[in-house]
Amino acid sequence: MKTPFRVLEEEVFPEVHSYLVHKLTKEGIKQAEIADRLGITQAMVSKYLLKDDSENELIKKLGEASLKRDFVKYCLEFLQKGELC
Repeated sequence: MKTPFRVLEEEVFPEVHSYLVHKLTKEGIKQAEIADRLGITQAMVSKYLLKDDSENELIKKLGEASLKRDFVKYCLEFLQKGELC
C-alpha cells in the first residue's frame, strides 16, 4: 500500500503540473517561465504539453488522495500567479 505522500508525489503532483502547464500556456506564458514557477525543467513542461489536457483526470487523482478540491483550487490559483500557497 502506498503512503499518502507517495500517492501525491507519484500520481497527483504530475497531474497538477500537467493541468497548470496547459492552463498557463493557454494564457500565453512561455515554457521557461512556467518551468520556473513550478520548479520543473522546461523539457518537462514540453513533455506535459504533449499530453491531453484533462481536468477530469486531475480531479479523479485528487479525490483518490482525499484532498479537498477547494483547497487545491486555492493553491492552484496562487501557483498560477507565481506565488506559493
